[in-house]
Order: sequence, then structure tokens, then C-alpha cells
Amino acid sequence: MPSWSEIFNNFNRTKESDRISYLVKEKKQYLDEISRCTGRNVITYYSGWMQKPTAADVSINDADEILSKTFSDKTKRKEILKAFNNNNTTKVHSRHISKEKCKSVGLNIIDMEDDQHLQDMILSLHHCYMIYLEQTIVTKIVENNIGGCTMRLLNVKH
Repeated sequence: MPSWSEIFNNFNRTKESDRISYLVKEKKQYLDEISRCTGRNVITYYSGWMQKPTAADVSINDADEILSKTFSDKTKRKEILKAFNNNNTTKVHSRHISKEKCKSVGLNIIDMEDDQHLQDMILSLHHCYMIYLEQTIVTKIVENNIGGCTMRLLNVKH
């Protein structure tokens, strides 16, 4: 699997007008492969709070439609939102959320460290998202492997 540098170098070698398409294609490739490898749907949630710290609406909230569609059980969805969008415990992104915590609120967690190929794919996908957030005006992206994608864009004032 390619490293961050390899993905970034390929991004930079791509014709400028095709760079976003390159990242979209790379993300799709890894989302599909991770889904095939795990045998289930994949959802990603990335926030540009580090790259764009003054951007609004980068936390998890009800506007994240894919989260609502992924967890059709309203009670489970509310428990998950409560667990991950509680400033008293998460301190607005400054606290690690453990695998155990994720499992305790009902998320189906696979230990990627048990499968090197899976871990490499996840890391390459992560690199794609980090480059995407660094190189575009996207401030938040929620995406899945079946074509669902919601993005928030930075409101650039001229």
C-alpha cells in the first residue's frame, strides 16, 4: 500500500484540474477494498478541525445524514451521538475514544492490527482524507463505500 508521501506525490504529479478526481478515485478504491476485506459496509468520518481550526460545524451532529442512514435504529443512533458528541467526555476532539468505548456503545469494531493488509488499506485511505482536507476547502466529510457522501465546505469570504 502506498505511503502518505507516495499518495501526495501522485496527487502533485496529476494535472491540477484532475487532482480532486484522483483523490476521489483513490478513496473509492480503498473504501471498496476495505468493504470486500471485512464483508460489510464502511463509513468514514473526517473533520478538518486541525487543518481549518476556525471552520464552523466540524463536530458530529444530526446534519450528518449518512450517520442517520447508517444507524436506522433511532435509539442506537442517539446513544452513539451522545457518546461521541459530548464535550464533557470528548473535549471537542481533544480526547482519544478507545476501541472499548466504541464497542460499548454498539459499534462493530474490528482490530485492524490483527490483519496487516486491512491495516495498510485503512492507513492509505486515511492518507487520502488527510491530503483531501489539506488541499481543498472541505472542512468535514462523511462517506461510505456505497456512494453516500456528505461534505461541509469552508465559507471563504472575499
